[in-house]
Amino acid sequence: YLMQLGGTVDTWILSHPHSDHVGALMEIIKSKRVKIERILHVHLEKAWVMANEPTAYDLVSEYNALIQTTEAIKIAVEKGDVFGLGAGVEMHVLGGLNETITTNAVNNSSLVFSVRSSSKSVLFLGDLGSAGGDILLENGNLEDIKVDYVQMAHHGQAGVNKEFYNATQADFALWPTPKWLWENRADGKGYNSGNFKTFAVRQWMEELAIEKNFVSGLDGTVQID
Repeated sequence: YLMQLGGTVDTWILSHPHSDHVGALMEIIKSKRVKIERILHVHLEKAWVMANEPTAYDLVSEYNALIQTTEAIKIAVEKGDVFGLGAGVEMHVLGGLNETITTNAVNNSSLVFSVRSSSKSVLFLGDLGSAGGDILLENGNLEDIKVDYVQMAHHGQAGVNKEFYNATQADFALWPTPKWLWENRADGKGYNSGNFKTFAVRQWMEELAIEKNFVSGLDGTVQID
């Protein structure tokens, strides 16, 4: 797909180093077929990962080493950073490394950012958990998280709380969610048979009067015009 679009990526944005968020990039770097100009990410030190989420240590170690092999500009972003993504389009970093959160540690250090133009705004939460969301509500500027579109945290289950979504005042929800998770199916079993919290979050969206849920596992690739 990237080769069909010219084989060059201007900016690759990574939320956090879990396999479903960095795995594709790692394989692409190894293939050496795609040219990447710039990588924006939250840098996690291996020692911190070992202390707080040891199951992620090997992957984080491999990821940290691998991206150093690329010629891409690598930027460890911090809260308050602003990046241009194109004519009239800006990325505003609202959150990142949360060293004080030691439960669900890597997810709660997800890169949180908005992308804004004159016509629309989108908030990306990565896999941010409830603790990370609460910190943003307590310590951030609430105006910064008010957007038209919000990406559902942690694929729409076990992410931020309802109060956070309410504070975004979003009209549309972007679900990076496969069909089985949207339907809460465990191991291919029946509809809403799993232990995921997807249906509770879907109910929140109804209560918050979200106009439309865009679900990747149902809608495929969606272009926001």
